[in-house]
Amino acid sequence: NPTFMKTQRKKGSELKHYMPVSVGLNASFALNDWLSVESGLNYTNLYSSSDNTGNVSTYHYSQNLHYIGIPLAASIRFIDFGQTSLYAKAGASAEVCVSASNRQYIDNVLNHKQKIDTEGLQIGLNAAAGVSYGIWNNLGLFAEAGVAYWTATKPQPTNYRTEHPLGFSFMAGVRLSFR
Repeated sequence: NPTFMKTQRKKGSELKHYMPVSVGLNASFALNDWLSVESGLNYTNLYSSSDNTGNVSTYHYSQNLHYIGIPLAASIRFIDFGQTSLYAKAGASAEVCVSASNRQYIDNVLNHKQKIDTEGLQIGLNAAAGVSYGIWNNLGLFAEAGVAYWTATKPQPTNYRTEHPLGFSFMAGVRLSFR
């Protein structure tokens, strides 16, 4: 946080990290009737902010981190009934920060905007269980609940994942499967 915010800080005004928002596109490649390998491309936004009130002015600080990642997982389909399947999967994801910046506002007026230098990757190990439904040829819908543990190859800017490396997720979307 900027120096002027540290001197004006009051109890309870630390940087608040909001839950990550991710979207992605996955493809699944069947190795046999029950085992497949998945990969794709994900985008994740990690947003944090802090509001502080001084004697004369109000201060707002925000941090916005944008990550692009490639997930890789193995999936085991253990129940099939019609077009619906239940599955479990485990894998990893590597994400690189493609844009990082912070903004400082005094009395709701932008005072300073700064690019944040980042390097290294955020690495996530994950496991999930889900259900998929085939809607047309190789195209289907899916929903899954999972757990992930995040670490980094080099220090990353403080964010939700650095403060809460163990996280739970719920994902739903469209999956393209190849047999």
